[in-house]
Amino acid sequence: MKKSKKSMGLFFLFLSIVLFLASCSSPESSKLISRHVVGLVTDKTNGSPIEGALIELEFMNTRVLASTHTDENGYYSLNYSGKPLDPPILDVRASADGYAGDFEHIKNTSDTQTIDFQLSPWE
Repeated sequence: MKKSKKSMGLFFLFLSIVLFLASCSSPESSKLISRHVVGLVTDKTNGSPIEGALIELEFMNTRVLASTHTDENGYYSLNYSGKPLDPPILDVRASADGYAGDFEHIKNTSDTQTIDFQLSPWE
C-alpha cells in the first residue's frame, strides 16, 4: 500500500512538471509583438516644436523598453518589439532640458498610437 501511494505521488509530481513545461513553451508565450508610437512635442506656452526631447516607452515605471529623441520639428517615432507584457499598460514619457516632463498611459496594443506632448517651461 505504501508503495502505491508513493508511486501515485511521483506520478502526479511528474504530470505537474510536464504540464508546467508545456505551458511555458506554448506558441502564445513565445509570440513577439510590436508597438509603434508617434507624436509631436511642443512648448506649451508658444507652440514651438522642442528639438531633442527624450521620449521613453516604460513598463511598470521600472524598465525602459525603447527610447528616442525628437527631430528638429519636434516629431518622434518610437518602435518596440518584444514579448507580450502583463499588465498590458505602458507609459510614454517626454522630457527636455528646461521643461517639466510629462507622460501618458497607453494600452499595450499592436496598433500605431499617436501621443502628442505639450511641455511647460520651468519658471
